[in-house]
Amino acid sequence: MTQLQSAAPQLPLIADGLSETPDEGPLSGGTQVQLVPDVPSITDGIDSTTEAYFGASPATDDVAGQESSTGGSYNFLTATTPPATATGPVTVLMTDANNDAVFFPSAFSYGPHAHWIDPSALSPAGGTDSILWADGMEVNYANHPSVLIGGAAAGTAPPDFVPVPLQEITVSAPAGNPGWADLKLSLSDGTSETTKNMVQYLAKDVTLTSVAYTSAVYDSTRDRFYLTGADNTVGVFDPATQTLLQPMLSSTASASAVFGSLALTPDNSKLLVSDPTDHSVVVFDLTANSSVAVDVLLPSDGGAQVSGPMPVVALAGDKAFALLTGWDNNEVRQIDLTQMTVTVRTDVRNTSSFSVAPSTMAASTDGSTVLLGGATPGSPTTYYVWQYDASSDAFTAPTTVANSGENEVAVNADGSVLGMGAYTLDQNQLPLVPFPFTGYITLLPGTGALRFSVGSEVEISDTHNGKHLLSLGFSGTPYIAAFAVDPGGQKILICCSSNSLGYYELAVVPLAVATVSPATVTPGASLTVRGSGFVAGTAATIAGVSASCTMVDAQTLQCGVLNANAGLAPMTLSNPDGQTYSMEGAVTVQ
Repeated sequence: MTQLQSAAPQLPLIADGLSETPDEGPLSGGTQVQLVPDVPSITDGIDSTTEAYFGASPATDDVAGQESSTGGSYNFLTATTPPATATGPVTVLMTDANNDAVFFPSAFSYGPHAHWIDPSALSPAGGTDSILWADGMEVNYANHPSVLIGGAAAGTAPPDFVPVPLQEITVSAPAGNPGWADLKLSLSDGTSETTKNMVQYLAKDVTLTSVAYTSAVYDSTRDRFYLTGADNTVGVFDPATQTLLQPMLSSTASASAVFGSLALTPDNSKLLVSDPTDHSVVVFDLTANSSVAVDVLLPSDGGAQVSGPMPVVALAGDKAFALLTGWDNNEVRQIDLTQMTVTVRTDVRNTSSFSVAPSTMAASTDGSTVLLGGATPGSPTTYYVWQYDASSDAFTAPTTVANSGENEVAVNADGSVLGMGAYTLDQNQLPLVPFPFTGYITLLPGTGALRFSVGSEVEISDTHNGKHLLSLGFSGTPYIAAFAVDPGGQKILICCSSNSLGYYELAVVPLAVATVSPATVTPGASLTVRGSGFVAGTAATIAGVSASCTMVDAQTLQCGVLNANAGLAPMTLSNPDGQTYSMEGAVTVQ
C-alpha cells in the first residue's frame, strides 16, 4: 500500500483475455506454455521485457516471439512453468519492465482440478450420468481423462470444450455403497487429483408410478408424506416401505373436487387440505380419523369462485390462513379451527395505495411466522414479500425483493430462516444470501441450514453462505409438481407431471449451520448451534480454540466457549467422515 502509484499504469494491452497452450502441466514444472492474446495485435504490450508468473512463482524462462504465418502479426510469450506444491488452477500474471501487470485468473492448472459434478447424489445401483466440470483437461481431447468414484472406474466421454479455464466431461457412475465417495480425476501425463466427499450414493432411490400430485407435506409424527392435487383424495406415502398406502377420503368433498394445497398443524394432529372446487378447507383429524370442512366464502362474496391451488397454512393458536387467488384482491381468509369460523384479514395490504396482491404463501412448522409472495403483473423482475407474526397477530408492509426470479416463499421450522426465490431474507425481508439456482419450489426444512430448490433437478445448498452442496436428479419429466422434505433434510419426495413419484433418502445429511445463539457470549458461556448433519463425533473450534461440544440431536449442538480473544470469532465444525464447515463471524466474544 505504501508503494501505490499516483496514477494508473499503462498495462500490457491484452484486450479480451489470453489463450494458453497447453493449459495444464505436472507439479514438477517444465511445461512450455505459449501465452497468446485472444485478440492479437502488434501493440499487445508483449516484448522481450515481458515476464510471466504462475501463481506466486515466476516462470523459469520467458521468450517473446512474433507470429505472422496467419497473415497478421502479433506477439506472444513462451513461458516455462515453475514447480508447484499443490494441484489445481493458478492465476497467470504477465508483467513488463515497469512492473505493470495484467492478471488471468485460473488460466493454468497444475494437474486436473474438479470443481463440481452434477448431479452429485447418485443411485447406489450406478448408471447415473453426470457432468463433471474441471480445470486442465483441454490438453487431453484425444486421450480423455479417467475418473474413479469411490475407487471404482466411471465411464467417461471425451471432454467438451467450455471457454477456458473449465472443461466438462460426461461421467457414468459405477455402483457404490450408500454414503460419501471420493472422486479421483487423472490425466495421461500422470497428474491426478482426489477430491474427498465429492459425490454421495443415496441410501434409497425408488421410483413409482402414481397419479399426478401437485402438493406434498411430511408428517414427522407418523413418518408419512401426504399428497394432493390429482383428485378428491389425499395420497399417503410410507417411507419405511416405499409404497403408497390407502388414500384418505372425506365425505365433505364432492366427487368432482380436486384438492389443492395442504398443511399440518404445529402439533401434527390435523391435516388441512384446500378444496377450491367446494370453496372449503377440509380438516382431517389424524388422531380421531375423521374430517370436517369449513366454507372459506362468506355470504357477502355472492357467487364468487375460488381457483386452485388455494394455498393454506396452519398457525399457532389453532388458526389457519387460506389465500384466495384469482381475485382482484387475492384475499387472505383466517380460519378458527376450534369454532370452524372464517373472517377476512383486511390488514394484509392497503389496496388503495398498493396494487400488488400476494399469490404464494408458506409458514413455519411451529406456526409462528408466515410469508406471502407476490409479483407485479407484467414485471418479471419485481417481487414483493409480506410477513405475518403470530405473537403480534400482525402483517408487515410489503417489501420489494428485486430479481428474486420467483415469488415462491419458504420458511424454516421456527421462522428464523426466510427465503424467496433466489435469496434467503433477513428478518426485515431484505435479501441476505443469493443462490445461483432459483427454483420454482424452494423449501427450508427443519433448522433451515439447508435450502432445497427444485428446477430441472433438486439443488441442496448451504443457507448461510449459498454454497452448493449436493444435486439430485430424478426420474420423469423435468417438471416437478409436488415436492416435500422431512425436517432433518434426509427424506425427499418428488412427484413429476408424468405420473412419476420418486422417493430419495440421503445416506448422509450435509454438515451446515443455520443459527448460533446467543449472538454475544463471554468465555465460559455455552452456545446453541442449530444446523444439519451433526453426529456424536462432531468437533468444533471457536476463535481457533477447541470447544467442548455435546450433541443434543442431529440438528443441535451445545458448545462451551473457552478462553478466546474479544471480538468477532469464527467457528469451524468437522465430522469424522471428513466433512468440514466454516462460519466467519459466528459469535461475538466479549
